[in-house]
Amino acid sequence: MSQAGEQTNPPSGGGGGGGEEETTPLLALAPDADLQEESLALGPTHVSASPAFQCLDQLFSTGKISGTKAAKLKASFSLLHDTLKSSQQSEIRLLQEAKRFRAELERQQKELEKAEQFPEGPDTEVSRMRQQLLKFHNDLRQAEERDYQMNYQLECLTEEKLCLEKDYETQPKPVELEKRAKALKDSSEELRKEVSQRRQEIHSLLEDMEARHKLMTREQRELDHKKDIIVNNQAELAQLLSVPGQLGKEIERINRKNMEVEKSKAALDEQLSEVTALQKMTEARCRSLEEEKREVRRQVEGCRAHLEAAEREHSMLQKEQEMTKEKEVIMMGQRGMLDINTGHCIMERKSVHENLARKQRERDRQLRELKKVELQLKMAQDALVHTQLLHDKTKSTRDAKPKSDRILKTRQEIQLEVEKLKRNLIHQQPVAEVETQLIEQCVEQEQKLMRQSHRLREELHTLRCLTQIKADEREQKSRDRHRAEQRYNRIKQELRGKSLVIHELKKQNQEVQSRLGVFAKLYDNIKGDRNKCVNLIQMASQRTAEMREKFKILDNEIEILRTNAINKEKLLQKSRLKHFHSHTIRDSLR
Repeated sequence: MSQAGEQTNPPSGGGGGGGEEETTPLLALAPDADLQEESLALGPTHVSASPAFQCLDQLFSTGKISGTKAAKLKASFSLLHDTLKSSQQSEIRLLQEAKRFRAELERQQKELEKAEQFPEGPDTEVSRMRQQLLKFHNDLRQAEERDYQMNYQLECLTEEKLCLEKDYETQPKPVELEKRAKALKDSSEELRKEVSQRRQEIHSLLEDMEARHKLMTREQRELDHKKDIIVNNQAELAQLLSVPGQLGKEIERINRKNMEVEKSKAALDEQLSEVTALQKMTEARCRSLEEEKREVRRQVEGCRAHLEAAEREHSMLQKEQEMTKEKEVIMMGQRGMLDINTGHCIMERKSVHENLARKQRERDRQLRELKKVELQLKMAQDALVHTQLLHDKTKSTRDAKPKSDRILKTRQEIQLEVEKLKRNLIHQQPVAEVETQLIEQCVEQEQKLMRQSHRLREELHTLRCLTQIKADEREQKSRDRHRAEQRYNRIKQELRGKSLVIHELKKQNQEVQSRLGVFAKLYDNIKGDRNKCVNLIQMASQRTAEMREKFKILDNEIEILRTNAINKEKLLQKSRLKHFHSHTIRDSLR
Protein backbone atom coordinates (compact mmCIF):
# COMPACT_ATOMS: atom_id res chain seq x y z
CA MET A 1 0.00 0.00 0.00
CA SER A 2 1.06 3.57 -0.63
CA GLN A 3 1.13 6.32 1.93
CA ALA A 4 -2.09 7.52 3.44
CA GLY A 5 -1.77 11.18 2.53
CA GLU A 6 0.58 14.11 2.00
CA GLN A 7 0.99 17.55 3.61
CA THR A 8 1.70 20.75 1.65
CA ASN A 9 2.27 24.41 2.64
CA PRO A 10 0.40 26.72 0.25
CA PRO A 11 1.48 30.35 -0.14
CA SER A 12 0.12 32.71 2.45
CA GLY A 13 -2.21 35.48 1.39
CA GLY A 14 -1.27 39.12 1.93
CA GLY A 15 -3.23 41.10 4.48
CA GLY A 16 -3.07 43.34 7.42
CA GLY A 17 -3.11 40.55 10.00
CA GLY A 18 -0.47 38.38 8.26
CA GLY A 19 -0.82 34.90 6.55
CA GLU A 20 -1.32 31.52 8.16
CA GLU A 21 0.15 28.16 7.10
CA GLU A 22 -2.29 25.75 5.36
CA THR A 23 -2.18 21.92 5.58
CA THR A 24 -3.81 19.50 3.16
CA PRO A 25 -6.08 16.78 4.64
CA LEU A 26 -4.92 13.15 4.75
CA LEU A 27 -6.54 10.94 2.09
CA ALA A 28 -7.14 7.18 1.71
CA LEU A 29 -5.65 5.99 -1.55
CA ALA A 30 -6.28 2.97 -3.79
CA PRO A 31 -4.11 -0.14 -3.35
CA ASP A 32 -0.84 -0.31 -5.17
CA ALA A 33 0.03 -3.01 -7.72
CA ASP A 34 3.43 -3.69 -6.18
CA LEU A 35 2.09 -6.45 -3.92
CA GLN A 36 0.51 -8.26 -6.86
CA GLU A 37 3.67 -7.86 -8.92
CA GLU A 38 5.76 -9.20 -6.05
CA SER A 39 3.45 -12.21 -5.69
CA LEU A 40 3.76 -12.87 -9.43
CA ALA A 41 7.53 -12.45 -9.26
CA LEU A 42 7.74 -14.92 -6.40
CA GLY A 43 5.45 -17.43 -8.18
CA PRO A 44 6.60 -20.19 -10.60
CA THR A 45 8.16 -18.89 -13.80
CA HIS A 46 6.89 -21.81 -15.90
CA VAL A 47 3.78 -23.95 -15.80
CA SER A 48 5.79 -27.20 -15.90
CA ALA A 49 7.26 -26.39 -12.46
CA SER A 50 3.82 -26.41 -10.81
CA PRO A 51 2.93 -29.15 -8.27
CA ALA A 52 -0.01 -30.23 -10.45
CA PHE A 53 2.38 -31.11 -13.31
CA GLN A 54 4.66 -32.92 -10.86
CA CYS A 55 1.70 -34.90 -9.50
CA LEU A 56 0.59 -35.80 -13.05
CA ASP A 57 4.13 -36.89 -13.97
CA GLN A 58 4.32 -39.00 -10.82
CA LEU A 59 0.95 -40.64 -11.59
CA PHE A 60 2.06 -41.27 -15.19
CA SER A 61 5.38 -42.76 -14.03
CA THR A 62 3.58 -45.07 -11.56
CA GLY A 63 1.14 -46.14 -14.30
CA LYS A 64 -2.02 -44.86 -12.61
CA ILE A 65 -3.10 -42.88 -15.70
CA SER A 66 -2.39 -43.15 -19.41
CA GLY A 67 -0.22 -40.81 -21.46
CA THR A 68 -3.14 -39.36 -23.43
CA LYS A 69 -5.06 -38.56 -20.26
CA ALA A 70 -1.96 -36.96 -18.69
CA ALA A 71 -1.44 -34.87 -21.86
CA LYS A 72 -5.10 -33.76 -21.83
CA LEU A 73 -4.90 -32.81 -18.15
CA LYS A 74 -1.64 -30.93 -18.73
CA ALA A 75 -3.16 -29.07 -21.69
CA SER A 76 -6.26 -28.10 -19.67
CA PHE A 77 -4.08 -27.00 -16.73
CA SER A 78 -1.80 -24.95 -19.01
CA LEU A 79 -4.90 -23.32 -20.56
CA LEU A 80 -6.24 -22.44 -17.11
CA HIS A 81 -2.78 -21.17 -16.13
CA ASP A 82 -2.67 -18.97 -19.23
CA THR A 83 -6.12 -17.56 -18.47
CA LEU A 84 -5.00 -16.92 -14.88
CA LYS A 85 -1.87 -15.12 -16.11
CA SER A 86 -3.92 -13.02 -18.53
CA SER A 87 -6.37 -12.11 -15.76
CA GLN A 88 -3.46 -11.22 -13.46
CA GLN A 89 -1.88 -9.08 -16.18
CA SER A 90 -5.18 -7.30 -16.76
CA GLU A 91 -5.47 -6.79 -13.00
CA ILE A 92 -1.94 -5.30 -12.92
CA ARG A 93 -2.83 -3.02 -15.82
CA LEU A 94 -5.99 -1.88 -14.04
CA LEU A 95 -4.01 -1.28 -10.84
CA GLN A 96 -1.50 0.82 -12.79
CA GLU A 97 -4.35 2.84 -14.27
CA ALA A 98 -5.77 3.26 -10.75
CA LYS A 99 -2.34 4.48 -9.62
CA ARG A 100 -2.24 6.98 -12.47
CA PHE A 101 -5.76 8.17 -11.68
CA ARG A 102 -4.76 8.43 -8.02
CA ALA A 103 -1.82 10.70 -8.94
CA GLU A 104 -4.16 12.82 -11.05
CA LEU A 105 -6.61 13.00 -8.15
CA GLU A 106 -3.82 14.04 -5.77
CA ARG A 107 -2.76 16.77 -8.18
CA GLN A 108 -6.32 18.07 -8.43
CA GLN A 109 -6.73 17.90 -4.66
CA LYS A 110 -3.53 19.94 -4.23
CA GLU A 111 -4.90 22.56 -6.60
CA LEU A 112 -8.17 22.58 -4.66
CA GLU A 113 -6.44 22.90 -1.30
CA LYS A 114 -4.51 25.93 -2.48
CA ALA A 115 -7.82 27.79 -2.70
CA GLU A 116 -8.64 27.32 0.98
CA GLN A 117 -8.50 30.59 2.90
CA PHE A 118 -8.33 29.60 6.52
CA PRO A 119 -6.25 26.50 6.90
CA GLU A 120 -6.01 24.54 10.06
CA GLY A 121 -2.95 24.24 12.18
CA PRO A 122 -0.55 21.43 11.27
CA ASP A 123 -0.43 19.99 14.74
CA THR A 124 -4.07 20.04 15.75
CA GLU A 125 -5.72 17.06 17.43
CA VAL A 126 -8.22 16.77 14.59
CA SER A 127 -5.47 16.28 12.03
CA ARG A 128 -3.82 13.68 14.21
CA MET A 129 -7.13 11.85 14.68
CA ARG A 130 -7.83 12.07 10.98
CA GLN A 131 -4.36 10.77 10.17
CA GLN A 132 -4.88 7.93 12.62
CA LEU A 133 -8.29 7.17 11.09
CA LEU A 134 -6.84 7.12 7.60
CA LYS A 135 -4.06 4.88 8.84
CA PHE A 136 -6.67 2.52 10.25
CA HIS A 137 -8.52 2.71 6.93
CA ASN A 138 -5.35 1.83 5.07
CA ASP A 139 -4.62 -1.06 7.46
CA LEU A 140 -8.20 -2.29 7.03
CA ARG A 141 -7.86 -2.03 3.28
CA GLN A 142 -4.61 -3.97 3.36
CA ALA A 143 -6.23 -6.65 5.54
CA GLU A 144 -9.21 -6.84 3.15
CA GLU A 145 -6.89 -7.12 0.17
CA ARG A 146 -4.91 -9.87 1.88
CA ASP A 147 -8.18 -11.60 2.76
CA TYR A 148 -9.39 -11.23 -0.83
CA GLN A 149 -6.12 -12.59 -2.21
CA MET A 150 -6.18 -15.46 0.24
CA ASN A 151 -9.81 -16.20 -0.64
CA TYR A 152 -8.92 -16.02 -4.31
CA GLN A 153 -5.98 -18.38 -3.83
CA LEU A 154 -8.19 -20.66 -1.72
CA GLU A 155 -10.85 -20.68 -4.44
CA CYS A 156 -8.22 -21.46 -7.07
CA LEU A 157 -6.84 -24.26 -4.93
CA THR A 158 -10.33 -25.64 -4.22
CA GLU A 159 -11.23 -25.49 -7.93
CA GLU A 160 -7.97 -27.21 -8.85
CA LYS A 161 -8.60 -29.80 -6.15
CA LEU A 162 -12.16 -30.39 -7.41
CA CYS A 163 -10.90 -30.78 -11.00
CA LEU A 164 -8.25 -33.27 -9.92
CA GLU A 165 -10.74 -35.14 -7.73
CA LYS A 166 -13.24 -35.34 -10.59
CA ASP A 167 -10.54 -36.56 -12.97
CA TYR A 168 -9.06 -39.11 -10.59
CA GLU A 169 -12.00 -40.20 -8.46
CA THR A 170 -12.13 -43.52 -10.34
CA GLN A 171 -8.39 -44.08 -9.96
CA PRO A 172 -7.14 -45.98 -6.87
CA LYS A 173 -5.33 -43.68 -4.42
CA PRO A 174 -1.95 -44.87 -3.10
CA VAL A 175 -0.67 -44.14 0.35
CA GLU A 176 1.43 -41.15 -0.75
CA LEU A 177 -1.54 -39.50 -2.43
CA GLU A 178 -3.59 -40.09 0.69
CA LYS A 179 -0.84 -38.49 2.77
CA ARG A 180 -0.67 -35.55 0.37
CA ALA A 181 -4.44 -35.20 0.37
CA LYS A 182 -4.36 -35.30 4.16
CA ALA A 183 -1.62 -32.66 4.19
CA LEU A 184 -3.62 -30.51 1.75
CA LYS A 185 -6.69 -30.94 3.91
CA ASP A 186 -4.69 -29.94 6.98
CA SER A 187 -3.30 -26.91 5.14
CA SER A 188 -6.78 -25.98 3.89
CA GLU A 189 -8.10 -26.37 7.43
CA GLU A 190 -5.27 -24.14 8.66
CA LEU A 191 -6.07 -21.63 5.91
CA ARG A 192 -9.75 -21.73 6.85
CA LYS A 193 -8.82 -21.18 10.49
CA GLU A 194 -6.54 -18.32 9.48
CA VAL A 195 -9.29 -16.84 7.27
CA SER A 196 -11.79 -17.10 10.11
CA GLN A 197 -9.22 -15.49 12.43
CA ARG A 198 -8.64 -12.74 9.86
CA ARG A 199 -12.37 -12.22 9.57
CA GLN A 200 -12.63 -11.95 13.32
CA GLU A 201 -9.79 -9.43 13.27
CA ILE A 202 -11.55 -7.52 10.48
CA HIS A 203 -14.75 -7.61 12.49
CA SER A 204 -12.92 -6.25 15.54
CA LEU A 205 -11.23 -3.61 13.35
CA LEU A 206 -14.62 -2.65 11.92
CA GLU A 207 -15.99 -2.29 15.43
CA ASP A 208 -12.97 -0.16 16.38
CA MET A 209 -13.47 1.85 13.22
CA GLU A 210 -17.12 2.44 14.07
CA ALA A 211 -16.11 3.58 17.54
CA ARG A 212 -13.45 5.86 16.03
CA HIS A 213 -15.98 7.12 13.50
CA LYS A 214 -18.43 7.99 16.28
CA LEU A 215 -15.65 9.74 18.19
CA MET A 216 -14.61 11.54 15.02
CA THR A 217 -18.17 12.69 14.30
CA ARG A 218 -18.45 14.05 17.81
CA GLU A 219 -15.11 15.85 17.46
CA GLN A 220 -16.15 17.00 13.98
CA ARG A 221 -19.24 18.62 15.47
CA GLU A 222 -17.09 20.31 18.07
CA LEU A 223 -14.71 21.39 15.31
CA ASP A 224 -17.57 22.81 13.25
CA HIS A 225 -18.76 24.73 16.30
CA LYS A 226 -15.26 26.14 16.81
CA LYS A 227 -15.06 26.96 13.11
CA ASP A 228 -18.31 28.88 13.38
CA ILE A 229 -16.90 30.78 16.34
CA ILE A 230 -13.72 31.51 14.38
CA VAL A 231 -15.75 32.64 11.37
CA ASN A 232 -17.80 34.98 13.56
CA ASN A 233 -14.64 36.33 15.13
CA GLN A 234 -13.08 36.81 11.71
CA ALA A 235 -16.20 38.59 10.48
CA GLU A 236 -16.07 40.90 13.46
CA LEU A 237 -12.35 41.39 12.79
CA ALA A 238 -13.07 42.22 9.14
CA GLN A 239 -15.71 44.75 10.20
CA LEU A 240 -13.35 46.36 12.68
CA LEU A 241 -10.29 46.47 10.44
CA SER A 242 -10.05 48.69 7.49
CA VAL A 243 -8.33 47.22 4.53
CA PRO A 244 -6.76 49.05 1.61
CA GLY A 245 -8.03 48.84 -1.95
CA GLN A 246 -5.50 46.22 -2.90
CA LEU A 247 -6.85 44.02 -0.14
CA GLY A 248 -10.36 44.68 -1.43
CA LYS A 249 -9.34 43.62 -4.93
CA GLU A 250 -7.67 40.57 -3.49
CA ILE A 251 -10.79 39.87 -1.49
CA GLU A 252 -12.92 40.22 -4.63
CA ARG A 253 -10.62 37.87 -6.48
CA ILE A 254 -10.74 35.43 -3.58
CA ASN A 255 -14.52 35.81 -3.44
CA ARG A 256 -14.75 34.96 -7.11
CA LYS A 257 -12.58 31.94 -6.47
CA ASN A 258 -14.76 31.11 -3.48
CA MET A 259 -17.84 31.34 -5.69
CA GLU A 260 -16.23 29.02 -8.17
CA VAL A 261 -15.21 26.73 -5.34
CA GLU A 262 -18.76 26.85 -3.96
CA LYS A 263 -20.12 25.94 -7.37
CA SER A 264 -17.67 23.07 -7.63
CA LYS A 265 -18.53 22.19 -4.04
CA ALA A 266 -22.24 22.16 -4.92
CA ALA A 267 -21.47 19.86 -7.85
CA LEU A 268 -19.39 17.70 -5.56
CA ASP A 269 -22.23 17.73 -3.01
CA GLU A 270 -24.56 16.49 -5.70
CA GLN A 271 -22.04 13.81 -6.58
CA LEU A 272 -21.73 13.05 -2.88
CA SER A 273 -25.50 12.71 -2.56
CA GLU A 274 -25.47 10.39 -5.56
CA VAL A 275 -22.61 8.46 -3.98
CA THR A 276 -24.49 8.25 -0.67
CA ALA A 277 -27.60 7.01 -2.50
CA LEU A 278 -25.43 4.50 -4.33
CA GLN A 279 -23.86 3.59 -0.99
CA LYS A 280 -27.29 2.98 0.52
CA MET A 281 -28.22 0.87 -2.48
CA THR A 282 -24.98 -1.08 -2.18
CA GLU A 283 -25.54 -1.50 1.56
CA ALA A 284 -29.06 -2.80 0.89
CA ARG A 285 -27.62 -5.01 -1.82
CA CYS A 286 -24.92 -6.20 0.60
CA ARG A 287 -27.54 -6.99 3.23
CA SER A 288 -29.61 -8.88 0.67
CA LEU A 289 -26.48 -10.68 -0.50
CA GLU A 290 -25.61 -11.52 3.10
CA GLU A 291 -29.11 -12.89 3.62
CA GLU A 292 -28.88 -14.84 0.37
CA LYS A 293 -25.46 -16.06 1.42
CA ARG A 294 -26.81 -17.26 4.76
CA GLU A 295 -29.74 -18.89 2.96
CA VAL A 296 -27.36 -20.54 0.50
CA ARG A 297 -25.19 -21.72 3.38
CA ARG A 298 -28.23 -23.17 5.11
CA GLN A 299 -29.23 -24.88 1.86
CA VAL A 300 -25.68 -26.15 1.39
CA GLU A 301 -25.63 -27.42 4.98
CA GLY A 302 -29.01 -29.11 4.45
CA CYS A 303 -27.82 -30.65 1.17
CA ARG A 304 -24.60 -31.68 2.89
CA ALA A 305 -26.59 -33.32 5.71
CA HIS A 306 -28.78 -35.08 3.12
CA LEU A 307 -25.67 -36.10 1.22
CA GLU A 308 -24.00 -37.42 4.38
CA ALA A 309 -27.16 -39.36 5.30
CA ALA A 310 -27.36 -40.73 1.76
CA GLU A 311 -23.65 -41.62 1.89
CA ARG A 312 -24.14 -43.38 5.21
CA GLU A 313 -27.12 -45.26 3.82
CA HIS A 314 -25.15 -46.06 0.68
CA SER A 315 -22.21 -47.32 2.75
CA MET A 316 -24.59 -49.43 4.87
CA LEU A 317 -26.19 -50.85 1.74
CA GLN A 318 -22.76 -51.55 0.27
CA LYS A 319 -21.71 -53.29 3.49
CA GLU A 320 -24.92 -55.34 3.51
CA GLN A 321 -24.43 -56.19 -0.15
CA GLU A 322 -20.83 -57.21 0.50
CA MET A 323 -21.92 -59.33 3.49
CA THR A 324 -24.64 -60.99 1.39
CA LYS A 325 -22.13 -61.57 -1.40
CA GLU A 326 -19.67 -63.10 1.07
CA LYS A 327 -22.42 -65.28 2.54
CA GLU A 328 -23.50 -66.27 -0.95
CA VAL A 329 -19.92 -67.13 -1.88
CA ILE A 330 -19.52 -69.16 1.35
CA MET A 331 -22.83 -70.96 0.77
CA MET A 332 -21.94 -71.60 -2.86
CA GLY A 333 -18.58 -73.01 -1.74
CA GLN A 334 -20.27 -75.21 0.87
CA ARG A 335 -22.85 -76.24 -1.69
CA GLY A 336 -20.10 -77.11 -4.17
CA MET A 337 -18.28 -79.13 -1.51
CA LEU A 338 -21.51 -80.93 -0.58
CA ASP A 339 -22.25 -81.59 -4.26
CA ILE A 340 -18.74 -82.96 -4.71
CA ASN A 341 -19.06 -85.11 -1.56
CA THR A 342 -22.49 -86.40 -2.63
CA GLY A 343 -21.09 -87.11 -6.10
CA HIS A 344 -18.20 -89.04 -4.54
CA CYS A 345 -20.61 -90.92 -2.27
CA ILE A 346 -22.89 -91.73 -5.20
CA MET A 347 -19.93 -92.92 -7.27
CA GLU A 348 -18.64 -95.04 -4.38
CA ARG A 349 -22.13 -96.42 -3.80
CA LYS A 350 -22.48 -97.23 -7.50
CA SER A 351 -19.07 -98.89 -7.57
CA VAL A 352 -19.86 -100.89 -4.39
CA HIS A 353 -23.28 -101.82 -5.78
CA GLU A 354 -21.73 -102.87 -9.09
CA ASN A 355 -19.08 -104.93 -7.28
CA LEU A 356 -21.76 -106.53 -5.12
CA ALA A 357 -23.95 -107.25 -8.14
CA ARG A 358 -20.97 -108.69 -10.03
CA LYS A 359 -20.03 -110.87 -7.07
CA GLN A 360 -23.67 -111.90 -6.67
CA ARG A 361 -23.82 -112.83 -10.36
CA GLU A 362 -20.56 -114.79 -10.03
CA ARG A 363 -21.91 -116.52 -6.94
CA ASP A 364 -25.18 -117.39 -8.72
CA ARG A 365 -23.24 -118.64 -11.74
CA GLN A 366 -20.97 -120.73 -9.54
CA LEU A 367 -24.03 -122.07 -7.68
CA ARG A 368 -25.68 -122.95 -10.98
CA GLU A 369 -22.50 -124.64 -12.18
CA LEU A 370 -22.26 -126.47 -8.85
CA LYS A 371 -25.86 -127.59 -9.16
CA LYS A 372 -25.22 -128.73 -12.71
CA VAL A 373 -22.14 -130.64 -11.58
CA GLU A 374 -24.12 -132.16 -8.70
CA LEU A 375 -26.91 -133.16 -11.08
CA GLN A 376 -24.41 -134.63 -13.52
CA LEU A 377 -22.73 -136.47 -10.65
CA LYS A 378 -26.08 -137.77 -9.43
CA MET A 379 -27.07 -138.83 -12.95
CA ALA A 380 -23.71 -140.51 -13.40
CA GLN A 381 -24.15 -142.27 -10.07
CA ASP A 382 -27.68 -143.37 -11.07
CA ALA A 383 -26.40 -144.56 -14.45
CA LEU A 384 -23.59 -146.40 -12.71
CA VAL A 385 -26.05 -148.05 -10.33
CA HIS A 386 -28.32 -148.99 -13.24
CA THR A 387 -25.46 -150.41 -15.27
CA GLN A 388 -24.26 -152.28 -12.19
CA LEU A 389 -27.73 -153.75 -11.74
CA LEU A 390 -27.89 -154.72 -15.40
CA HIS A 391 -24.46 -156.22 -15.14
CA ASP A 392 -25.44 -158.20 -12.06
CA LYS A 393 -28.69 -159.33 -13.68
CA THR A 394 -27.05 -160.45 -16.90
CA LYS A 395 -24.33 -162.12 -14.93
CA SER A 396 -26.90 -164.00 -12.83
CA THR A 397 -28.89 -165.03 -15.92
CA ARG A 398 -25.72 -166.09 -17.64
CA ASP A 399 -24.71 -168.07 -14.62
CA ALA A 400 -28.21 -169.61 -14.32
CA LYS A 401 -28.40 -170.70 -17.97
CA PRO A 402 -26.27 -173.47 -19.45
CA LYS A 403 -23.80 -172.66 -22.04
CA SER A 404 -25.52 -172.35 -25.41
CA ASP A 405 -22.63 -173.64 -27.53
CA ARG A 406 -22.43 -176.92 -25.68
CA ILE A 407 -26.19 -177.36 -25.87
CA LEU A 408 -26.23 -176.68 -29.56
CA LYS A 409 -23.39 -179.05 -30.17
CA THR A 410 -25.04 -181.76 -28.15
CA ARG A 411 -28.32 -181.09 -29.86
CA GLN A 412 -26.77 -181.28 -33.32
CA GLU A 413 -24.95 -184.42 -32.40
CA ILE A 414 -28.19 -185.93 -31.06
CA GLN A 415 -30.03 -184.89 -34.20
CA LEU A 416 -27.36 -186.38 -36.43
CA GLU A 417 -27.49 -189.59 -34.44
CA VAL A 418 -31.30 -189.63 -34.73
CA GLU A 419 -31.14 -189.19 -38.49
CA LYS A 420 -28.50 -191.77 -38.77
CA LEU A 421 -30.58 -194.16 -36.73
CA LYS A 422 -33.61 -193.37 -38.87
CA ARG A 423 -31.74 -194.16 -42.08
CA ASN A 424 -30.26 -197.23 -40.59
CA LEU A 425 -33.66 -198.25 -39.45
CA ILE A 426 -35.12 -197.70 -42.87
CA HIS A 427 -32.33 -199.59 -44.62
CA GLN A 428 -32.05 -202.36 -42.10
CA GLN A 429 -35.60 -203.37 -41.63
CA PRO A 430 -38.02 -203.44 -44.39
CA VAL A 431 -40.92 -201.52 -43.22
CA ALA A 432 -44.20 -201.22 -44.68
CA GLU A 433 -45.21 -198.29 -46.70
CA VAL A 434 -47.69 -197.23 -44.05
CA GLU A 435 -45.01 -197.10 -41.46
CA THR A 436 -42.74 -195.25 -43.81
CA GLN A 437 -45.43 -192.78 -44.43
CA LEU A 438 -46.00 -192.45 -40.71
CA ILE A 439 -42.30 -192.02 -40.17
CA GLU A 440 -42.15 -189.45 -42.91
CA GLN A 441 -45.13 -187.71 -41.38
CA CYS A 442 -43.44 -187.78 -38.01
CA VAL A 443 -40.27 -186.47 -39.57
CA GLU A 444 -42.15 -183.72 -41.31
CA GLN A 445 -44.05 -182.99 -38.12
CA GLU A 446 -40.80 -182.98 -36.28
CA GLN A 447 -39.31 -180.61 -38.83
CA LYS A 448 -42.35 -178.40 -38.51
CA LEU A 449 -42.01 -178.49 -34.79
CA MET A 450 -38.34 -177.66 -35.16
CA ARG A 451 -39.11 -174.78 -37.46
CA GLN A 452 -41.84 -173.67 -35.08
CA SER A 453 -39.44 -173.87 -32.16
CA HIS A 454 -36.87 -171.91 -34.15
CA ARG A 455 -39.52 -169.36 -34.98
CA LEU A 456 -40.73 -169.22 -31.41
CA ARG A 457 -37.15 -168.94 -30.22
CA GLU A 458 -36.65 -166.04 -32.61
CA GLU A 459 -39.87 -164.45 -31.43
CA LEU A 460 -38.76 -164.96 -27.85
CA HIS A 461 -35.45 -163.36 -28.71
CA THR A 462 -37.23 -160.43 -30.36
CA LEU A 463 -39.58 -160.15 -27.39
CA ARG A 464 -36.62 -160.12 -25.06
CA CYS A 465 -35.00 -157.44 -27.16
CA LEU A 466 -38.23 -155.47 -27.17
CA THR A 467 -38.61 -155.80 -23.42
CA GLN A 468 -35.00 -154.73 -23.04
CA ILE A 469 -35.65 -151.77 -25.32
CA LYS A 470 -38.82 -150.90 -23.43
CA ALA A 471 -36.99 -151.14 -20.14
CA ASP A 472 -34.24 -148.93 -21.53
CA GLU A 473 -36.84 -146.49 -22.81
CA ARG A 474 -38.59 -146.54 -19.45
CA GLU A 475 -35.31 -145.90 -17.68
CA GLN A 476 -34.48 -143.14 -20.18
CA LYS A 477 -37.89 -141.57 -19.66
CA SER A 478 -37.49 -141.81 -15.90
CA ARG A 479 -34.09 -140.19 -16.22
CA ASP A 480 -35.58 -137.49 -18.51
CA ARG A 481 -38.40 -136.98 -16.05
CA HIS A 482 -35.92 -136.69 -13.19
CA ARG A 483 -33.83 -134.25 -15.25
CA ALA A 484 -36.95 -132.25 -16.12
CA GLU A 485 -37.94 -132.14 -12.45
CA GLN A 486 -34.45 -130.93 -11.60
CA ARG A 487 -34.64 -128.30 -14.33
CA TYR A 488 -38.09 -127.30 -13.07
CA ASN A 489 -36.78 -126.96 -9.52
CA ARG A 490 -33.75 -125.02 -10.75
CA ILE A 491 -35.94 -122.70 -12.85
CA LYS A 492 -38.25 -122.31 -9.87
CA GLN A 493 -35.30 -121.34 -7.67
CA GLU A 494 -34.05 -118.97 -10.36
CA LEU A 495 -37.51 -117.40 -10.57
CA ARG A 496 -37.55 -117.05 -6.79
CA GLY A 497 -34.09 -115.39 -6.92
CA LYS A 498 -35.21 -113.14 -9.79
CA SER A 499 -38.33 -112.19 -7.83
CA LEU A 500 -36.10 -111.31 -4.85
CA VAL A 501 -33.84 -109.25 -7.13
CA ILE A 502 -36.91 -107.53 -8.60
CA HIS A 503 -38.17 -106.81 -5.08
CA GLU A 504 -34.78 -105.35 -4.12
CA LEU A 505 -34.70 -103.30 -7.32
CA LYS A 506 -38.21 -102.03 -6.55
CA LYS A 507 -37.04 -101.01 -3.08
CA GLN A 508 -34.00 -99.28 -4.60
CA ASN A 509 -36.26 -97.58 -7.14
CA GLN A 510 -38.51 -96.35 -4.32
CA GLU A 511 -35.47 -95.08 -2.40
CA VAL A 512 -34.17 -93.36 -5.55
CA GLN A 513 -37.60 -91.83 -6.17
CA SER A 514 -37.76 -90.59 -2.57
CA ARG A 515 -34.25 -89.13 -2.91
CA LEU A 516 -35.23 -87.56 -6.21
CA GLY A 517 -38.25 -86.04 -4.46
CA VAL A 518 -36.01 -84.67 -1.70
CA PHE A 519 -33.55 -83.32 -4.28
CA ALA A 520 -36.45 -81.81 -6.24
CA LYS A 521 -37.66 -80.06 -3.08
CA LEU A 522 -34.11 -78.89 -2.36
CA TYR A 523 -33.80 -77.70 -5.96
CA ASP A 524 -37.10 -75.82 -5.67
CA ASN A 525 -35.98 -74.23 -2.38
CA ILE A 526 -32.57 -73.31 -3.81
CA LYS A 527 -34.23 -71.98 -6.95
CA GLY A 528 -36.60 -69.87 -4.83
CA ASP A 529 -33.69 -68.59 -2.73
CA ARG A 530 -31.75 -67.84 -5.91
CA ASN A 531 -34.69 -65.94 -7.37
CA LYS A 532 -35.01 -64.02 -4.10
CA CYS A 533 -31.28 -63.25 -4.15
CA VAL A 534 -31.51 -62.16 -7.80
CA ASN A 535 -34.49 -59.93 -6.97
CA LEU A 536 -32.66 -58.49 -3.97
CA ILE A 537 -29.55 -57.89 -6.10
CA GLN A 538 -31.66 -56.19 -8.77
CA MET A 539 -33.42 -54.06 -6.15
CA ALA A 540 -30.07 -53.19 -4.56
CA SER A 541 -28.59 -52.31 -7.97
CA GLN A 542 -31.64 -50.18 -8.76
CA ARG A 543 -31.40 -48.45 -5.39
CA THR A 544 -27.67 -47.90 -5.86
CA ALA A 545 -28.33 -46.48 -9.34
CA GLU A 546 -31.03 -44.20 -7.89
CA MET A 547 -28.71 -43.16 -5.07
CA ARG A 548 -25.94 -42.47 -7.60
CA GLU A 549 -28.35 -40.32 -9.62
CA LYS A 550 -29.39 -38.52 -6.44
CA PHE A 551 -25.73 -38.05 -5.51
CA LYS A 552 -25.02 -36.64 -8.96
CA ILE A 553 -28.03 -34.29 -8.68
CA LEU A 554 -26.94 -33.22 -5.19
CA ASP A 555 -23.36 -32.71 -6.41
CA ASN A 556 -24.64 -30.59 -9.28
CA GLU A 557 -26.85 -28.60 -6.91
CA ILE A 558 -23.92 -28.16 -4.52
CA GLU A 559 -21.72 -27.03 -7.42
CA ILE A 560 -24.42 -24.57 -8.54
CA LEU A 561 -24.85 -23.28 -4.98
CA ARG A 562 -21.08 -23.05 -4.57
CA THR A 563 -20.72 -21.10 -7.81
CA ASN A 564 -23.61 -18.86 -6.77
CA ALA A 565 -22.00 -18.33 -3.37
CA ILE A 566 -18.65 -17.56 -5.02
CA ASN A 567 -20.29 -15.12 -7.44
CA LYS A 568 -22.21 -13.48 -4.62
CA GLU A 569 -19.03 -13.34 -2.54
CA LYS A 570 -17.28 -11.64 -5.44
CA LEU A 571 -20.18 -9.22 -5.86
CA LEU A 572 -20.05 -8.55 -2.13
CA GLN A 573 -16.31 -7.89 -2.34
CA LYS A 574 -16.87 -5.55 -5.28
CA SER A 575 -19.66 -3.75 -3.42
CA ARG A 576 -17.40 -3.44 -0.38
CA LEU A 577 -14.65 -2.04 -2.58
CA LYS A 578 -17.09 0.44 -4.10
CA HIS A 579 -18.33 1.33 -0.64
CA PHE A 580 -14.79 1.83 0.59
CA HIS A 581 -13.93 3.96 -2.45
CA SER A 582 -17.05 6.03 -1.89
CA HIS A 583 -16.02 6.50 1.75
CA THR A 584 -12.54 7.55 0.69
CA ILE A 585 -13.98 9.96 -1.90
CA ARG A 586 -16.36 11.39 0.68
CA ASP A 587 -13.55 11.80 3.20
CA SER A 588 -11.35 13.40 0.57
CA LEU A 589 -14.15 15.81 -0.38
CA ARG A 590 -14.56 16.82 3.24
